Amino acid sequence: MRKFLILLKRDFLFGFEENKGKLLVIFILMIIMIKVNSSSLSPSNIGDIVLGLLEGYDKTKDEVFHIPAIWICFHLSAVYIISHYTADDLHDHGPYILTRTKNKSTWWLSKSVWIFINVALYYLLFVMIVLIWGFVTQTLSSSWSENSLQRLPQSVTDVSLAIVLMKTIVISFFFTLMCCLLQQTLSMLIKPIYGFITVAALVAISSFVDQIGSPGNYGMIVRTELFRSEGGTLLSQCFMVNGTIAAVSFIAGLLFILKKDVLSAQD
Repeated sequence: MRKFLILLKRDFLFGFEENKGKLLVIFILMIIMIKVNSSSLSPSNIGDIVLGLLEGYDKTKDEVFHIPAIWICFHLSAVYIISHYTADDLHDHGPYILTRTKNKSTWWLSKSVWIFINVALYYLLFVMIVLIWGFVTQTLSSSWSENSLQRLPQSVTDVSLAIVLMKTIVISFFFTLMCCLLQQTLSMLIKPIYGFITVAALVAISSFVDQIGSPGNYGMIVRTELFRSEGGTLLSQCFMVNGTIAAVSFIAGLLFILKKDVLSAQD
């Protein structure tokens, strides 16, 4: 446990130092996404903003497919933050750290927990920006806006706004976490940029492939039973599918690390 905590502290501090430039970019990007979404849903409140960014896309509502660019961008922004940290750390410091700790499993667990913390902080930053935005624009409200009452099914607006937002954020969080853990493993197997392209393709394709096997179905609140009277996914299915993919990614990466020759990591 002591070695794990030391590694996690190192990852937290070193990872922040490595990614502080990215965090600034993400901060600015979040403000832009909120601004664009707020303008497109005017008049709106913070409920409209959160749903507009995180609800996803239900192609059955429109005859013509519209790429949910903001939804895709939101998830990929988190993947961008962690994109190549683990691979770079293995290449630059892996031989020294893994030889000294003599425990590859602890090293991999630390990296995965670091990703969980990063995703949690990413969503915390998002919520804080939304609340500040709502305070500044005087759109803080615990009730559904007229925009939402007209746009959303009654089955949704009959439920408390706070509960719907909580479910939306939780489902979105697990989908983002799954994508980030998948990216981490892919960055071990192939070049990080190729891993990012693979995850980006998965997220993009998921936005319009409305099938049982599409991961996007389990990261969009609009495709759940709450929004759909028929054929909607269950919230439990969202957790199960995202959790399964995340677990498989974690195990696959762990097996790779356990079999990897530490001394050749810098080759």
